[in-house]
Amino acid sequence: MKPRTFLAAVALLAATLPASAHISFKTRDLGSFDGTSAVSVTIDNQTVPNNSGWADGTFPALADSHKVRAFRFTLAAPATITLAVTAHPAATETSLGGLLPAFTLYAGLPHLPPEALDFDRSPITSAWLATLAAPQPKTGAFDALHTFRIGSDAAKPTETGGYDFSSLSTLTFIGYAADGGPANLGEGSGANGDGPADGRATGTWQLPAGSYTVFVGGADHAHREESGSGYGVAVTLKIILPPTTIPTTPAHPPKASIALLTP
Repeated sequence: MKPRTFLAAVALLAATLPASAHISFKTRDLGSFDGTSAVSVTIDNQTVPNNSGWADGTFPALADSHKVRAFRFTLAAPATITLAVTAHPAATETSLGGLLPAFTLYAGLPHLPPEALDFDRSPITSAWLATLAAPQPKTGAFDALHTFRIGSDAAKPTETGGYDFSSLSTLTFIGYAADGGPANLGEGSGANGDGPADGRATGTWQLPAGSYTVFVGGADHAHREESGSGYGVAVTLKIILPPTTIPTTPAHPPKASIALLTP
């Protein structure tokens, strides 16, 4: 494909899809941990844009990343962690109740300031999405069930009109948890829910040292057209220590007894 033709195709792809916000963490940094003590941290003053954004990312067309919220944390040493995401109607003065929450945990972070921030409709992201399998065009870059890539406006086309995809951020899939089941996740979703649609989703993982991204959103793809906006959410991260080793022998063994034998 000629350079001008390639760039025109990318521009057309971007124009046919909704604009996206840049991925940032703002007040959604859960913290950095050294793994030497048990910790529980909760951020409970956030909302997600609608009740379906995460579940939309379980379909082959993927989803717009500004329909979910990005949280982050860092481990200085290996640790066992539990993530819990719950509906929280009182998160803000105007937030809604009724969220069916879900989240995906990824190793790695998107670009951080002072670097340009990543978003779905940056030219390099659009070019990357155009290389993926059908259906095309993709709704966005967010993939709730797999590793995905996303980039920023800092990436410029090469002399041949293409892009060096090595500059994309790579978010490596680790696992997910989703509230409910097929009735809310939607027919054709690649995800499994936890059963009851009770406004809570949890998961536990053993992780190596590193930085991690958590995308949180709504799991109700089946009713996405009826979804409102600004659903309150609370996100809790727990660092779990291994159980204390119990000695296999008593600290003070009993004295030996002597049996007296009578003739």
